[in-house]
Amino acid sequence: MTRKDIIHKKFSRAFRGYDPAEVDAFLDEIVREMEILEQARSLAETRAELLEKQLKKHAQEG
Repeated sequence: MTRKDIIHKKFSRAFRGYDPAEVDAFLDEIVREMEILEQARSLAETRAELLEKQLKKHAQEG
């Protein structure tokens, strides 16, 4: 599931259903959290790549 999937998700209306504005606000919150998690994952991947390069460099020197 992607942020776009969440943003574009449509719910059918039903009598006595959920408040659409409340659902939209909750989905917006989920999208924001996903963005934060994606940024953290990207940063962790970049850091892991850097550490692997450093480790290989030290292994070649030693």
